[in-house]
Amino acid sequence: MRKNLAKIIALLMALVLVFSFAACGGDEEPTETNTENGTVTEDAAVPGDDTDATGDTTASEDTSDDAQTPSETSADGESQDNANQGGSTSTSGAVSKPTDKAAGVKLFNDALAKVSSTTTYVDRKLTKQDLTLIGDLNSLGPVSDSFAKGSGNVNVKLSSLSAGDVSSYSISESGNNYVMTFKLNTVSGGQDLKHGKGGYMYFLTMDEVATVVNQIGKQIGGDSFEVNIKKDKSTIQLQGGQLVVTVDKTTGKMSKAVLDFTEVITGKCQTSLLGPMTVTADLVGVGKVTFTLK
Repeated sequence: MRKNLAKIIALLMALVLVFSFAACGGDEEPTETNTENGTVTEDAAVPGDDTDATGDTTASEDTSDDAQTPSETSADGESQDNANQGGSTSTSGAVSKPTDKAAGVKLFNDALAKVSSTTTYVDRKLTKQDLTLIGDLNSLGPVSDSFAKGSGNVNVKLSSLSAGDVSSYSISESGNNYVMTFKLNTVSGGQDLKHGKGGYMYFLTMDEVATVVNQIGKQIGGDSFEVNIKKDKSTIQLQGGQLVVTVDKTTGKMSKAVLDFTEVITGKCQTSLLGPMTVTADLVGVGKVTFTLK
């Protein structure tokens, strides 16, 4: 009986050992399967990836960094494009629109510095001429004709402008050009008044006035009748000046400038007929000066 019981116990223990080994073997087998599945899953998820075969996450982190780099490069690239876009406006030579008087004057002077040649044409007209003691000479056509003969090409160039010369300023655009309009202040003077004063790039100086007045005298009394102006006693007033300037938006170069103005001359004169007696010659003329620039 005891022998049978011992056999039974031995058999049971053997069975326990068998099942124990089986259990261990079962645990090992799924582990291998999981390892293989894990490897297949990773290979399938990231085909051709550089992930280390050991499963080290360093490779995964490196891949993540590499994936981020194009994004960062794109962001940097976009920023650089924007910077280049802003810079291209500057390098293209584009000129900012001068919206106030100071900016307009600056652009005019900058454009003037780029001028290499100037052709100037003057169109002038006498609107009033009066010689005291003789009367109003408006009816004398030859006097006006003589004054108008001063029209034509003249050797006069533009000069710089200051904000103090300008009473008002406006700007418009025409194609690829800025068209700036400067209204000039009234300027008065005598024989010391020179071209360019107050933005009046051209007018009849006192020397030219003397010539015109003498021509008027000859129209009145013939070639023997001389009228000599006293330059130190006579005055010139320039008024209603308007300077219109065309400047290229891209190059900042000035292609054209037109000056319109009225000149009022009060000349104190002596004539060969009246001896030392002084008479007053009042002349009012309008001028239009066109500057073509390169």
